[in-house]
Amino acid sequence: MVQRPLIKSYVMDEIYNMMESGEAAIGSYYAGDYFTMVDAQAENVDLRFYYPENTNFYIDAMCVPTCAQNKELAEIFINYMLSEEPAIANAEYTYYASPNSIVYTNQGYIEDMGEEAMSVLYPELGNFAEEYNKFAYRNLDADLLSNLNTLWENIKIN
Repeated sequence: MVQRPLIKSYVMDEIYNMMESGEAAIGSYYAGDYFTMVDAQAENVDLRFYYPENTNFYIDAMCVPTCAQNKELAEIFINYMLSEEPAIANAEYTYYASPNSIVYTNQGYIEDMGEEAMSVLYPELGNFAEEYNKFAYRNLDADLLSNLNTLWENIKIN
C-alpha cells in the first residue's frame, strides 16, 4: 500500500503517548479525546485539531437492545441522561459533541467549553440538523461493507 511508509502504526489510546514522546507527529482520533490530550499535554507541545470538510459527525448514542431484560429502566436512565443537568455534565466530562439542543444552546456550557471547543465540537452549529443529515453515517449496503472490510484487511496485512 502506498501509505505504508508514512504510517507509524494503527493504534487507539496509544496515540496519546506516541504523540507526547515525539514518536508520532499526527494522529487520527476523536474530537473529544483531542481536548483530553490538550488538558494533559506538556507545556511545550502545540497540539491542534483538524477535520476534513464534509467529514462525518462524531456523536455517540444510547441504545436499548430489543432483547433487553430491563427495557423500562434503561429508558428511564436515557431520559435522565437527556435532562439538562446530567446532559451538560456528561458533555463537559467527555468533551464529546452532544446532539441534545439543551446542551449546545446552554450559555453556561458554551462559556465553560470556550470558543475553540465549540468550533471543533459543533462546526456547523447554525444548521446542526441539516449538516448532521448530510454527513452522518448510514447503514452500509452489503457490497460497500464488504469492500470496506477488504480494504481494511489489506491495510492490516501490509
